[in-house]
Amino acid sequence: MKTKKLKIILVLLLFFLIGLIVLTNVTITSPRIRDVARNQLEKALERKVRIGELKINLGKGIEIKKLSIENRKGSQPGRFLQVGTLRVRYRLLPLLERKLVIGRMVLINPRIFLDRDREGKWNFSDLLTSREKVPVAKGGISLKRTSFLISRIIISGGEVILRDGKVSDPPTETKLDNLDLDVSGFSLIAPFRFLLTGNLEGKEPAPLTLKGKVELLPFSKLEVNLAINNFVFSSFQPYLKEYVPLTYLTGKANLNLNCQMDKEKNLDLTGRMEGKNIGLEFPLPSTAREFPLERVNNLNFSFDLNKLTANVTPPLKIKQLEGTLNIDQGEVKLARIEVPLNNIKGKFEIKRNKISFSELRANLGDGTINLQGEIHNKGEDFFNISRLAYSFRADWQNLALDSLLPSPKLKGMLLGKLEGRASFQGQQISPEAISGQGELRIKGGKLIGMPLMQLLVSLLRMPSLAEIDFQEIYADFSLKDQLIRTDNLRLLSQDMGMFAKGTFDFAANLDYKLTLRISPEISADFPLRSLYPQDKEGWTIIETSLTGTFNKPKLDLLKAPMEQLLKKGFQDILNIFGK
Repeated sequence: MKTKKLKIILVLLLFFLIGLIVLTNVTITSPRIRDVARNQLEKALERKVRIGELKINLGKGIEIKKLSIENRKGSQPGRFLQVGTLRVRYRLLPLLERKLVIGRMVLINPRIFLDRDREGKWNFSDLLTSREKVPVAKGGISLKRTSFLISRIIISGGEVILRDGKVSDPPTETKLDNLDLDVSGFSLIAPFRFLLTGNLEGKEPAPLTLKGKVELLPFSKLEVNLAINNFVFSSFQPYLKEYVPLTYLTGKANLNLNCQMDKEKNLDLTGRMEGKNIGLEFPLPSTAREFPLERVNNLNFSFDLNKLTANVTPPLKIKQLEGTLNIDQGEVKLARIEVPLNNIKGKFEIKRNKISFSELRANLGDGTINLQGEIHNKGEDFFNISRLAYSFRADWQNLALDSLLPSPKLKGMLLGKLEGRASFQGQQISPEAISGQGELRIKGGKLIGMPLMQLLVSLLRMPSLAEIDFQEIYADFSLKDQLIRTDNLRLLSQDMGMFAKGTFDFAANLDYKLTLRISPEISADFPLRSLYPQDKEGWTIIETSLTGTFNKPKLDLLKAPMEQLLKKGFQDILNIFGK
């Protein structure tokens, strides 16, 4: 009897196991279940949802094909998510305890559309709202945060399309394709790890890797490493226009950053960045002075970021920045200078609110320029352009002067090799705030058709002054309040010496006391030669004032001799009456 009961139990158990095996391998494809699932997703997400096909298998899990989720009603129209195939494998035993534990979630060929409108609102902003419960089917499982776990999430062959309407109209579009993501131990309240790889789309793909650890609800910590190779700067240009108005940006970069962020949104960054063949072009405002920076070409650099601390709560505030920037083989083109600065090499030390550079060198044609100094911001945690202060020292040798002259009208007027040194200091990026001092020399040059020399030819009847070969032009200068003062300006040539003291401003207005010393050979045919004194060697000495502008100078050649004649005549009259 006992044996018979045991056989019955074994048979029932066998049928139960067979039924369970059959049940777990039966696939349900009911349209009604699909519609119920779609409705529940729409209620939970507050978005339009489409499901092409839904399969449920107790043993294998859930498979959804052709899943799409629209943007929230009332926001910008369009699609938010599109998935070719979604597979979800859950664990059966935790369901008995009314917990949902997903063993694996696989998304094949998903496309995510991240859109930002003109007001800066993202199409996923509403999904970041914290909720105590995640709703599911009526009579189903109430999912608290503590009961939701996904052992592994895998994304294969994905694509992220970023469309940003705030930075440009029409919206700037950036793509990350060939996206693969592997998430281990996903939880809403516990830290989980992830690895993301993909390619930033461009003329040449830029491989990207992002890996790290994050805790979501409540957000408490983020630790990630970001690596990008051959990142194309032009794709980032629209995001810079608010800060740097560039009309042209080229070049590539390799980036490796370690990032940490806490629950107060305090961000710490360390790492390294390398730039190759960087090109920048700036718009030229109508208020541009004679030497505005127009273009940077072929700039190569490496930046070791020792520390960057910031708070990413809008507006972004950088609290501290420390690092070393090395520049190699760069080229800078000034708008009105014919020859570019090239072979730029230098080292910048960045620490808190100060950037210092001690060995910045460049070639300008056959000449060289050396620069050292610092930029700082007193009393500020980080740089505020309106309060920047700066000081630097420069020296230069063997610069071909003709290539430096900014105006086409000046080309060929002044030839020679320029050398000198200067120091400048100031606050803000403004000509009014610059002051400085220095000296310069032009050696072995020539003056050809300069407005001042043409005026001298006309007034003195000395045609040979139209073109002068000189041994040296020397000037010391000081700059303050947009006024350049020269206490010692001299030109030395075989037939003429010129000595000047005075000022000129940024609008080229002149105010000088000028002394000319002209050789006997040149001044022999000067009609008014007798009105001016001669030295022991027979050189004519002319003292006058120089005013007007550079292009339209004015000379008063008769004032001094007339004063001397009147003084002499008056003295002669006094002598006659005295006798």
